[in-house]
Amino acid sequence: MTGLSQRSRQRVGYEDGVTWDFPITLPGEFRRHGYHTHTVGKMHIWPERQRLGFDDVQLHDGYLHFSKDRSRRPESYDDYVTWFRFHPDHGPYSGSDDLGIDCNSVVARPWDRPEHLHPTNWIAHQAGRWLDRRDPTQPLFLYLSFHRPHPPYDPPRWAFEQYLNLPDHTPPTGDWTDLFEPWRDDLRPDANIAHYPQE
Repeated sequence: MTGLSQRSRQRVGYEDGVTWDFPITLPGEFRRHGYHTHTVGKMHIWPERQRLGFDDVQLHDGYLHFSKDRSRRPESYDDYVTWFRFHPDHGPYSGSDDLGIDCNSVVARPWDRPEHLHPTNWIAHQAGRWLDRRDPTQPLFLYLSFHRPHPPYDPPRWAFEQYLNLPDHTPPTGDWTDLFEPWRDDLRPDANIAHYPQE
C-alpha cells in the first residue's frame, strides 16, 4: 500500500500494535486525484480503523488476536464478525471462527453453516453493494482482500468434497527437500514443514 519495501518503511517482520502512519499510500493517491476509494476485507494494520487513505473501510481481518485479547467489542475492529453474529440465519453467541481449526493450521474441514455466511461471500457481497451505491460520476478504486485462502481452510462443503475422491498421487519432490528435514514436524497441524498422510 505504500510502494516501499519493508526495509524502506522500517517495518521488517511482523509485530502487533505498531501504528501505520505513512503519509503516502496507493489509495490515498487515488483519492487525492478524485477517485472514490473503498476496501473490503483484511488490512492487518494498526489501529484497525485506520483508513490508510481509503474513503471507507469494511473490515474482516479474521484472527486479530491482538484485538481479541484486549477484550474489545468486535464492532470496533471487524465488520464481518458483527454482521455474522447478528445475521438472522445464525445465533448471536458463536463466531465464524468456532470450527475448531487453528488460525494457522493446515488442517481443513468444510464450512458447516449456510454458504452465504462464509467470509468470502461476505466480502464479495459487500463489494457488490458498494458498487451499486457508489458515486457514478467519480472513477473508482476498489480493493478486496479475501481472508481465505489463508487458514483456516474451511471451504463450502461442495468445494471441500470435490477433492476427497481424487486418485492418490505422490507429490513431486526435489533433492532440496533434505535440507529442510531438521525443521520437519509431522505432529503439529500448523507446521510449515511436515508430511501429512492422506487419511
